[in-house]
Amino acid sequence: MRVQRIIVVLLMLGWLFHCGPEKPDQVPESEVPYTSLKTLEEVKSDLSSDVWSTRSTAILAAIDGNHREVIPTLYELFKSDEHAAVRQTAALALADFGEKAAAPLIAARLKNPNGENPTFLLDALTRLGVASTAPIVVEYLGHENHSVRLQAVRALEIMKATAMGPRILAQVQSLKDPDPDVQRAYIMALGKVHYAGAGAYLLQLAKQLDSGPNLAATYLALGRVDYHPATPELIAALDREFVKGRENALQATLEIADPRAPALAFPLIKNERRDSRFAAAEIIATIPDPSLNDKLLSLLDGESDIAVAPAAYALGRRKLAVARVPIEKALGNQELPDRETIARALGWLGNKESVPVLLEVLKEDEGEGRYGAAWALGILEAREALPDLMQAARSSDERLAMISVEAIGMMHDPSTLSFLTTVAERDSASRFMAIDAIGQIPGPEALKRLQELADSRDEKQKQAAIRALRYRDEPEVVTILIETLRETDTESTSASMIYTLLQEKTDQEYYTRNQWLYWYDEVRK
Repeated sequence: MRVQRIIVVLLMLGWLFHCGPEKPDQVPESEVPYTSLKTLEEVKSDLSSDVWSTRSTAILAAIDGNHREVIPTLYELFKSDEHAAVRQTAALALADFGEKAAAPLIAARLKNPNGENPTFLLDALTRLGVASTAPIVVEYLGHENHSVRLQAVRALEIMKATAMGPRILAQVQSLKDPDPDVQRAYIMALGKVHYAGAGAYLLQLAKQLDSGPNLAATYLALGRVDYHPATPELIAALDREFVKGRENALQATLEIADPRAPALAFPLIKNERRDSRFAAAEIIATIPDPSLNDKLLSLLDGESDIAVAPAAYALGRRKLAVARVPIEKALGNQELPDRETIARALGWLGNKESVPVLLEVLKEDEGEGRYGAAWALGILEAREALPDLMQAARSSDERLAMISVEAIGMMHDPSTLSFLTTVAERDSASRFMAIDAIGQIPGPEALKRLQELADSRDEKQKQAAIRALRYRDEPEVVTILIETLRETDTESTSASMIYTLLQEKTDQEYYTRNQWLYWYDEVRK
């Protein structure tokens, strides 16, 4: 289905004519579908219309038709059109065309708006990513509207505005009895710009704030600014009731990677709360500390049932070879909790001598150990297990079927393409895993199949195929993504996924369909 580019004109109309005090709680959408393209001459004619809505729609048509010839007119409309909706539409269009020269003009208008919705101007600056405009953006972190604040944070992140850190910190510290939502925007911004100088302030906040969104945001920010003195406080948060706090504290601890963290986290591996046990295991597995190896091995004897799986996880991730036999022995105890994790640990260790043990577990009549065994056989690329994995992939147990399909994909075996294609075409929970598996099979046939799936009208199937293309190294992948993008609804998740994957494949930083198509059709040549 053909769709077109950039502004939601109806939202603008609603914003302009709505007379009540309520403001939108979400960032306005920036794209709207149309059914036909306008020629360059039609666009030029409509841009000079006496009707402001016609001019706005013409700007949209210019973007959708990639009519770069009208860029000078867009500058004029932004500077001097009598209607705010036209000016902000022109700002977004200039940004969509990648006109970085427009950034200071848009920033100047943002400093002194004349009826424009600041969210649209901030969106334009976000798309352009010009760091010199960041000082104006910082002033909107304290705006009364939630959407505006979030857009300001996003803009500063895209601009990589670390230099604005001192200004952001000074402003938030100057707030008297700050509104929690406003304070959170500043906290987020400090983290997003990775301002190391904010560490002490953020740690103080972490110790003072009650459980809630601001505390969770503070934990994330501490990780992003890489503040090592926060490690003990973050580890302590792993044993508190605040669930989001535990999640974010773990993420921050892993980002900081303080060498003290594994030893500080080790006591939690016997914690009654499962989340806390495995958070500790994740830290121990990720951040090196060889002094803990013997302690972890001693936990495999089962004295504390709940500690066996976290210990096995950490040892497996550390690839400690001497742990293989004790982990295999532990896996044989069907009474232990989290046997899936214990089986997966053998996969992480990477020793194919575990294959017979894993096959025995895979063939069990029930139990979560089968899930871990299937995955481990895949990661070990145990091709002798393919018949049993294919059998498991037909199981009525959806989770076992999905993990078995995933394991088959890990083999990267062209002989499995036919089987995986059959699964991908079935209306089952396993089909998306099968598409992902196809992505990991080398050769033109697998790539052709992915291209066909990416053209699907089934949005979920399309997304699975796009996601699977991340595995491919062929030069044709960029072309496939671009051609898929041409026919993809720009409001869809698929479009966002394509943008992200194109960034990975090309090292180019564009954020809209028009920018990518212009790069592919014109700049790249």
